[in-house]
Amino acid sequence: MKKLVTKLLVALVVMMAFILVSPVDSAQAAEFCEVTETQPCVKTIDRGETLTANFDPGLDTAKTKFTNQSQKYNAVVAVQDHPPVYIQVQQTEDRQYYVGGTQSITFSNISEHSETPVEIFITGSQT
Repeated sequence: MKKLVTKLLVALVVMMAFILVSPVDSAQAAEFCEVTETQPCVKTIDRGETLTANFDPGLDTAKTKFTNQSQKYNAVVAVQDHPPVYIQVQQTEDRQYYVGGTQSITFSNISEHSETPVEIFITGSQT
């Protein structure tokens, strides 16, 4: 019994050490971009990635075009404080978001499949 407990403890320590030294998954990386009235932001985010767009003061509307670049799978993008955007295979979805006050908005690719890159084209404007 003592040998079994010892083997289990050793296995647990080895598993924990492996988890602690494993490389960080780059898919969780956060990206940022600045949006001005004359400078849009164009970024592609893969599943698990996040993009935060920061807007110049005075801009209060984000005009956003989501393009699903997948050949096979539909994509889903979570939008901070708004319902998710569902995008069909190789389709484009246009949306507008109010950003006054916060001056930023965060997008996360929460698609089910890893092969669902989404290009996000963001412009800012005043209403």
